[in-house]
Amino acid sequence: MRRRKFLRDSLLAASGLYASGRNSLSTWPLAQGTKRSGEKVRLESRHLSLEYDLGSGQASLYHLKNKQPLLLNATVAAVFPRGMALASDPNYTRRRRPTASSEPSIEGDQLIIACTDTGKNLDLESRITLHNDRPGAIFEMVLTNVSKKEILVRHAEPLRSLLDESSGCFFGAESQYSRVRKALTNGYLYYDPGELVDFGWRAHRDLVSYWNAAFYIPDSQETLIVGYLENCQSEGQIIAGWDMTREWHLGQAAFNLTTRSLYNLHFVLKPGASVSSGRVLVLVSADPFSGLEYYAETYGRLHKVKLNPIINGWCSWFYTHTRATEEEQLKNAEFIAKYLKPYGMEWIQVDDGFQRAFGDWQGNELYPHGMRWLAVKIREMGLKPGIWVAPTAISENTEIAQKHPEWLVHGAEGNLQTVATPRAKFALDITHPEARQWVYHLFKTIAQDWGYDFIKIDFVEWTALAAQRYHDPAVSKAQAYRMLFETIRAAIGPERHLLDCGPGPTTVGLLDSMRIELDLAHLTWDQYAKNFNSNAPAMAKRYYFHKRTWINDADHLGLALLTLSQGQAAATLIALSGGTMISGDRLYELDPARLEILKKVLPTYGEAARPLDLFEKELPEIFALKIRKVLDEWWLVGIFNWDESATVIRDLNLARLGLDAQKTYLVYEFWAQQLVAETNHTLRLRLDPSSVSLLAIREKRGVPQVLGSDRHYTEGAVELQGVSWDASARTLSGTGLGPRGSTWKLAIYVPEGYAWDEKGIDYYHDYPNFSAISSKKNVLQARLDFNETERVKWVFKFT
Repeated sequence: MRRRKFLRDSLLAASGLYASGRNSLSTWPLAQGTKRSGEKVRLESRHLSLEYDLGSGQASLYHLKNKQPLLLNATVAAVFPRGMALASDPNYTRRRRPTASSEPSIEGDQLIIACTDTGKNLDLESRITLHNDRPGAIFEMVLTNVSKKEILVRHAEPLRSLLDESSGCFFGAESQYSRVRKALTNGYLYYDPGELVDFGWRAHRDLVSYWNAAFYIPDSQETLIVGYLENCQSEGQIIAGWDMTREWHLGQAAFNLTTRSLYNLHFVLKPGASVSSGRVLVLVSADPFSGLEYYAETYGRLHKVKLNPIINGWCSWFYTHTRATEEEQLKNAEFIAKYLKPYGMEWIQVDDGFQRAFGDWQGNELYPHGMRWLAVKIREMGLKPGIWVAPTAISENTEIAQKHPEWLVHGAEGNLQTVATPRAKFALDITHPEARQWVYHLFKTIAQDWGYDFIKIDFVEWTALAAQRYHDPAVSKAQAYRMLFETIRAAIGPERHLLDCGPGPTTVGLLDSMRIELDLAHLTWDQYAKNFNSNAPAMAKRYYFHKRTWINDADHLGLALLTLSQGQAAATLIALSGGTMISGDRLYELDPARLEILKKVLPTYGEAARPLDLFEKELPEIFALKIRKVLDEWWLVGIFNWDESATVIRDLNLARLGLDAQKTYLVYEFWAQQLVAETNHTLRLRLDPSSVSLLAIREKRGVPQVLGSDRHYTEGAVELQGVSWDASARTLSGTGLGPRGSTWKLAIYVPEGYAWDEKGIDYYHDYPNFSAISSKKNVLQARLDFNETERVKWVFKFT
């Protein structure tokens, strides 16, 4: 929209929607879009140069090295129901104030532009910080109501760079062309992990992404990261696209780029009040992975993220849904305590179905002894109790609905707002002080009285986040949701694990883990690979958040309904997410083969693998994780075939891992326990339908060395300690870790020129806790027996 006017009702009278009487401000001034040039203010970092035109109210950002533009003539805007205000409008006078940001993670020189509204309605303040150590800038705007009336604000735009306003983003521009070809988006909630979008200049639709987005140049790997670093007052959105108003024959050099800070449909800015857009990072990165990871790291540091330990546990939801009983919980808990706790499983999470109603969270007839009693029983087994709660969903027949309707969300006209579910009719309004106090007491009871140390929050989208206005209309949707989590965290304390099934970017710094994908009704292959929001694509598109902002929760691992090869693939996938490892099977009925698969991914190593083909395929197939130990390092690579019917050939060029082509690498497959290659270039694998090849890739050192084990999917990171080669004694030694009563196999590579000393007195000798069981084709296999111990020291001598 080239011509903007601000019509009646953009400024709400204090009397308007929320009080009596009508507004006295009939119209806002017209902005004719004239570009006035004035004094230029300049700011430089080591990477970028900023130029702000005080006459036109526009900012331009240039690469310092080659003077090429990144952004031209960008401005800021506030958007109302019937119009908008731009810093470039003629009714604003602009003053500069250079300063510096000393806030950790976003240090750098800063330019503040105060835009004063001569009509004394809404002042705008634009803040631009140039990053010290990266080619990046941080944008923020602050809106202040300087009138005597309430203003209805839909959203702010701390960065607005549109082609039809003689502006644009020139990342990837080369002459009259753009080299940008792909973009990665993010979705609002767990069920929408975003898309890999074809974003060449011929694209015929705008890109809309929540929270952050990445724009990718394939031939150079350069990537533009645009991401909100704060979503505490608004919900961040990125909109980008090309000019489709006329036909382009040769290409376009620039594209539209706008960051939009969403408040709510009826969000009110009261007289004298201010609200921030939240800060947005615009970063140029040499490659997509380091850029996305740096963005998430900065986000986490800014919010002082401290995470509680990752959950390794069990939940009955996927095979019982709401019909689980306390007996079922305890029967599985007994099995876990005996057979799986030694491998690292320690949590029992009770899910939906235990409560009397939404809003009445006491145990129902399926839990006759109550929820406190159940938590005590779980603890008596040496396990830890967790619980699912939907605190903002309220059933019609509850005391809250009957006696406290003022606590519930109301529509703009004052009527109770209903929600779309048969079991809950209303939504709790967290901005009501008494409702907030009820939430506090509920979670204090759950945590401190009942004794649950892991709490999962759900059903927020169609309750708390569906409100178009709140009891306090000056509270935005993001502020209300964060208020809910601040209340919960205050009640349960900092040491309990909090899992969010809502918009984690809003609650970052308060939550521990976040759901990242859609859960289907059953844990079949569809859940893991067949949909755009299954585990695999979601894990790939959100991998970079893991342990930087929160722990990724890729949801349950269910093996009962999968073939063995699918089970290995699903287990590998969840393990490589690095996040929560929660079993979803009836464990006391799980067959031995599938139980062994589960044991091999317990406990989770905790680090997320990079999806190497993230910008190549909507469903990535190659996930790689660098493992670093004191005396060793190696790559762990999962290569998947998601197709249920076709056998495929996959090639992996080791250069994709940054490995030196002048060196040779040993490739050991975990599930087959087989040395598959010694190579320095490309690895070719044959994969059966719906299967995985999980590889440990180690540099060949020319002396005996560990290849891997069959105990843990990392092939050495969890189950081995202190592995070392003694050149003078010609021995390889280390310590194996395992549950008492268990055994596992260790594989050792024996290069040419070395031989295991099988001719000596120790030929196939059984030591108290370890023994060699085979030696062929350069591979020595040993068995470690953990009879009455959890640690086995082993040593093998070579001639």
